[in-house]
Amino acid sequence: MKKPHEMSRADLIGRVSPLAPVLAAIARENSFSKAAEKLGVAPQAIIAQAALETGFGRHQPGGHSNNLFGIKAFSSWRGAKVDAETTEVRDGRVRAERAAFRAYDNVSEGVRDYVALLNQPRYTAARNTGNDVAGFARGLQE
Repeated sequence: MKKPHEMSRADLIGRVSPLAPVLAAIARENSFSKAAEKLGVAPQAIIAQAALETGFGRHQPGGHSNNLFGIKAFSSWRGAKVDAETTEVRDGRVRAERAAFRAYDNVSEGVRDYVALLNQPRYTAARNTGNDVAGFARGLQE
């Protein structure tokens, strides 16, 4: 797969165009800017994660779950759920499996839950990274 800087303009537009409806919803609701402000990160970092998790807008867990971040629904989750195929890396091996994912009524609800998740101690390193998108990404993996 070509990297964005190696693509023609037409290829790049074709690659990101499926994300357009999601980005339009986000722009209308301003939810990503609010989320970024609450987390102390650049809105681009959150948009990039949503693009990565949805395959540039091509899929969401269970179809239309409004779960743009691939947040799983573990046993403590009391909200709506969808089951979906996912790719996981376990012990250094990539494999397909089914998992339960959180489902939301709208994009804003999903973004609010994402902010709540990232405010947990586990994600301290990702918060307050400002415009350092790479630092945000590293913080998510710690």
